[in-house]
Order: sequence, then structure tokens, then C-alpha cells
Amino acid sequence: MIGLWRPLGVAWCLTWALGASSAGADSIFAPTLAATCTTCHGPAGRSSGGIPALAGVPKARLVAAVMEMTEGRAKDSLMPALLRGYSPEEIDAALTWFAAQEAEAPLP
Repeated sequence: MIGLWRPLGVAWCLTWALGASSAGADSIFAPTLAATCTTCHGPAGRSSGGIPALAGVPKARLVAAVMEMTEGRAKDSLMPALLRGYSPEEIDAALTWFAAQEAEAPLP
């Protein structure tokens, strides 16, 4: 019985996510997409290591970097493969979200 509910749950989640994005609920959709990037690029895109930060970077610069990666012009072996898993709309939503973030986290 549980085997039947799992695909239904996944289908519901996908339907909700796609519906939310088409309804303009970027406040939920974009941060959810961007969260997958934060594993390497740091919380909210504020990297503290050797991987570039994304937070607060102008969207045009982020788009240019993504274009270099997807066209094979960037010297990176991992990002082109990761980017293939996202639609242009999803990439755009995540880049818009990162560009809108503060480069430095506000002090508590």
C-alpha cells in the first residue's frame, strides 16, 4: 500500500511546485531551487570558501557565468553537468533570487 502513496505524493509535490511557479509564487519557488546551490555556494549564496559567492552578484554577471558554463567556455567540470538538470526558467528564478540577496548577512 505504501508503494502506491509515494508516487502520488511525488506527483502532488511536483504539481504544487509547478503550479506555484506558474502562479508567480517566486517567494517559495526560487528559494527552493536556490537551496540546491547552497550546498557548495554557502547559505543564501554567501560562500566563505574557494567557491564563488552568488549572493548580491548582479544578475547579468550570474547569467554570463552560467552561459560560459553551459556553452563549455568555463573551466569547470561540475557545473555544466549540474545545470543540465534545470530548465532555463528554473535557472533564471534561482539567479534572480541570488542577485536579490545581501552579499553579507546582517548582524543579529
